[in-house]
Amino acid sequence: MPRARVAATLGAALGPDWTAEALDAWVRRARSRPLLVEPRDPLAYLRAVLEDALTGPDAPPHPAARHTRHQRVLAAMQAAVQRERRDQARAAEAEQAQAAARPGARSAAAEAALAAIRARTPGHLRRADRAALLDAPPAGGGECEWPDVAPPGGGLPPAPRP
Repeated sequence: MPRARVAATLGAALGPDWTAEALDAWVRRARSRPLLVEPRDPLAYLRAVLEDALTGPDAPPHPAARHTRHQRVLAAMQAAVQRERRDQARAAEAEQAQAAARPGARSAAAEAALAAIRARTPGHLRRADRAALLDAPPAGGGECEWPDVAPPGGGLPPAPRP
C-alpha cells in the first residue's frame, strides 16, 4: 500500500499523539479477535480494525478523532431520546391540565355509557336516557349496591323442593 493512503487513513481516525507502537498495543487490547497476518485488502482491513477498536466501550489512551466522533453521535442519540421522553411527558401534562380545566367535561365512563345508549336506542328515546344518565346521582355515592343481609339467627332460606 502507498504510504500516503495509509497515513491518510490513520490521520482521519487518530490524532497526532499516536505512535505505531501505541496503536498496535491499543488495537490488540481493545479488539477481542486476533488480527489477520495478510489481509486481502490491507487498507480496508485497517479501516475496519480502527472502526472496531475506536467505537468500542473502552476509551483510547490518546485522543482519537474517530472515537470523538463516535462519542458525539452517541451523545446526540441520547439527547434525542431524552428530548422525545420530555416532549411526551409535557404533552401528557398538558392534556391532563386541559381535561382538568374543563369542569363540565364528562368522564370516559360517562362517554362510554352515552355511546352505548346511542347505539341501542332511536333518537327520541336517546334524549331521555341521556338526561337520566347525566342528571341521576351515582347510586350509593359511587359504590355498588349490596343485597340485604339476613339478621343473625334468621336461619337459612328454605331450599326449593325438586
